[in-house]
Parts: sequence; C-alpha cells; structure tokens
Amino acid sequence: MRLQTDLSVIYGMGDSYNGRITLKDLEASTAYNTYVIAGLPSPPIAMPGEAALKSATSPAKIPYLYFVADTVRLAICLPPTWQAITRRCVPTVGVKEKNEK
Repeated sequence: MRLQTDLSVIYGMGDSYNGRITLKDLEASTAYNTYVIAGLPSPPIAMPGEAALKSATSPAKIPYLYFVADTVRLAICLPPTWQAITRRCVPTVGVKEKNEK
C-alpha cells in the first residue's frame, strides 16, 4: 500500500505549488510523490521528532486510514475508506473526480 499523502506531492512540486493539487500532480513522477513511489521518499523531507517516532511505533487505535488536507480552510477530512473520500472530502475541498470535466 502506498502512503499517498498530498503533503509529499506538494513538497515535490516545489515553487510550482499554487494552493491546489490536480490529478496530473498526483500522477507526476517526483522523488517525493508517495502516490507513485512505494514506501517513503528516499530524500528525507524533514527529520521527525521523538513524539512523531513514538506515534509511528505505537499508533492510536482510530478508524481513519486516510486524511485529506484542505489548504484553503486549513482543515482536514478523515475518511475511514477510499470510497468515503468521494462522499466526505471531495465536496469539502473541491477536488474533481477523474471522469469529471
């Protein structure tokens, strides 16, 4: 399973990030895009602190598997399944589905 975090996509976009992520961005091959690479990016994005390492080794028992960042409202959506992203998060952050023009 890929990490698929939007923040890694944004980091890989560098100065071209304009506040929105498109499907083209999610499919772009960069060293940081966790939608297209397996595992963690080989060049580190940041050095995790002690609290982050403890959280990774002893995660909280929550039903959420995904999160979607809304950079406009500075909020997050926490869907428990991939399908719930469409129902809960897409209307919130304004992301268009692949087949939508």
